[in-house]
Amino acid sequence: MPRILIVDDEAHQCTVLGIGFKRRGFEVETMTDWRAAMQRVAAAQPQLDVVLTDLRMEEGDEGLKVLEAAKAADPNLPVIISTAFATAQTAVEAMRAGAYHYLIKPVDHDELEMVVNRALERRTLVADNVALRAQLKVRKDPDLLGKSSAMDRVQALIGKVANSR
Repeated sequence: MPRILIVDDEAHQCTVLGIGFKRRGFEVETMTDWRAAMQRVAAAQPQLDVVLTDLRMEEGDEGLKVLEAAKAADPNLPVIISTAFATAQTAVEAMRAGAYHYLIKPVDHDELEMVVNRALERRTLVADNVALRAQLKVRKDPDLLGKSSAMDRVQALIGKVANSR
């Protein structure tokens, strides 16, 4: 079950989004305090699969601070920024800082669901890619596929004859 952290200084917004994601089978955490959210993403336990944060919460763009903390803790953690105060400058700044997506409030719930699902798919693909690359590093000959005692014997034989004519 994927885990989502929703950060918004409006408790009602957290509640509405939280209910929607719970109905879709997510484990949901909500926070109205961006400082607590920064501590939560830094702790990384239990592991989060996606973060949805408001951009502007108190005096400024605290959502960017949440984004930075999330990327420091896990560079592959998708962070989606939403805001009612959208500007081209804040969108570019969020994307440069590593935001997965930037949504303008009021958020269309179908669009948000689609963006979250795509973010989760990408996260899974990245994790699979990392795991496969680690497996390839362990292999003696990455061009040979298969793991069995017969393949081990073939690789041993190749090692014996590789330097001969």
